[in-house]
Amino acid sequence: LYYTRNAYDVTVSMTRGVESYTIAADSLVEGNGVYTIKYEDEVTLTVTARAGYDVAAWTVTAGVTINNNGSATSTLNMPVTNITLTANATARTDTRYVVRYYVQKADSTYVMDADFDEYSIGESHSGNRTGTTDTDVDLAALRVVEIEGMTYSHYTANSTTNVSDTLNGSLNIDGDGSLVISLYYTRDTYTLTMTADRGVATYGAVEKAGVVASGTKVYTVSYKVEVELEKSMSDGYSFEGYTGDVTVVNDRFSMPARAVALNVEAEAIEYTITYDANGGQVSGTADVDYTATYTIEEGITLAVVTRQGYDFTRYRVVASVGNYEAGDVYIDRQVSAGKWGNVTLQAEWEARTDTAYAIEDL
Repeated sequence: LYYTRNAYDVTVSMTRGVESYTIAADSLVEGNGVYTIKYEDEVTLTVTARAGYDVAAWTVTAGVTINNNGSATSTLNMPVTNITLTANATARTDTRYVVRYYVQKADSTYVMDADFDEYSIGESHSGNRTGTTDTDVDLAALRVVEIEGMTYSHYTANSTTNVSDTLNGSLNIDGDGSLVISLYYTRDTYTLTMTADRGVATYGAVEKAGVVASGTKVYTVSYKVEVELEKSMSDGYSFEGYTGDVTVVNDRFSMPARAVALNVEAEAIEYTITYDANGGQVSGTADVDYTATYTIEEGITLAVVTRQGYDFTRYRVVASVGNYEAGDVYIDRQVSAGKWGNVTLQAEWEARTDTAYAIEDL
């Protein structure tokens, strides 16, 4: 009488962290994904874990003992029943990933926070991190980082899962440590509005990286960018300074974290009129030469001059700076507003024909 050993089925599966497994026995026959092994044959099991995972114990039908279970290689003796095996691996909790923080320069390009040198933003937050394989990084926890003068904008992710740098990509911590998360912070901008007094000919901010015109004398300025102002005065006026809520030194200031309004101030210059009475005198004075002051904004009534035996005919410009012309005459003693500069006016006379005289008898 001949008795053959019974063979039983072995069904094998694997969980996510397992790269591969093998099953070997002298009597093993494989068909349609099911292994058949004779009773009491020694079965050798091997497991290879994926990157970021450690080999874990096999899951097996109740009552079956696996020797060295949880090792890369383990064994069992085939029982007198069909069995089910599952190869397992445990995700590592120290899998590496990289976080990089990028900040925007005044010229709108981005650099890593450690390389930013336009103003101090404190220590770098970029670097290596660790987490559990095949779990998602908590983006909200990364975004709690605050950077002076910057506002979080978006992120990209690059990894084996993402294939390439992907906007709003997967944050899965790949077991091979390939995940790189790049968070981008844009530079805060604020509005600079400029106005000017009468007497300012030209004014504004010099446009450059971080200072962009966005309207008539309105500029969008990046935080902490040095703003350079320019201005010129109309004839007859002098520059008096800037009024506003920032301190301007040598036509420059650093943009604060708020909107700024600046006014360019001008003041009318005070000039001197020198009267040459030319043989007469200024009415009400004993002066032959008399001076008075005026500004470009004033209309002027010229001084009354008198001379015995003569009638006043006109004032003539004999010396000047500004917008007077040598030889200009003023007959009615009125000078309209808009004239500027120091000037000397000489009175001109015409001898009277009705001057009385007396004849004495000898």
